Amino acid sequence: MELSKVNFVGTAEEFAAVEHLFANGRAENSELVDVAERNGSSGGEGKGRDDIIRDVIRRRSVPPGQRQLYEVLGKASDGGLLKPELAEAMDRTERELTGVLGALGKRIFGTNGTGEQGISLFLEISASDGTWRYRLRPEVRAVLKAEGLI
Repeated sequence: MELSKVNFVGTAEEFAAVEHLFANGRAENSELVDVAERNGSSGGEGKGRDDIIRDVIRRRSVPPGQRQLYEVLGKASDGGLLKPELAEAMDRTERELTGVLGALGKRIFGTNGTGEQGISLFLEISASDGTWRYRLRPEVRAVLKAEGLI
């Protein structure tokens, strides 16, 4: 059997459970699909995307790991960072980084009005060189700057 293309739809936390299936570059042509974009849903119950992002950030204090994630990705080029680069820049293991991403996904899902967007509300995630590339969405970068988080 040969598998030529795989799409994964879900949160970083859900992906962690199946990440091993994408090892050794087999996912180079895969990408995470933003469910809300695919379904044409903003998930915002009449709110703009920036307002929803602010709700996520302001819901409760931002933990140190998420702050660090925002800072590192905020300083990264427009191309974002590969998972190993991001983990190294945060002085964490890739497994610890997965935990930070999972907590961010949980925070987003726990905020009213986010729908099923999950972590894709904040990050663009794509397969690259046998691993994952993470990039802050431009609207998230703008809100984080306005809120003084980067």
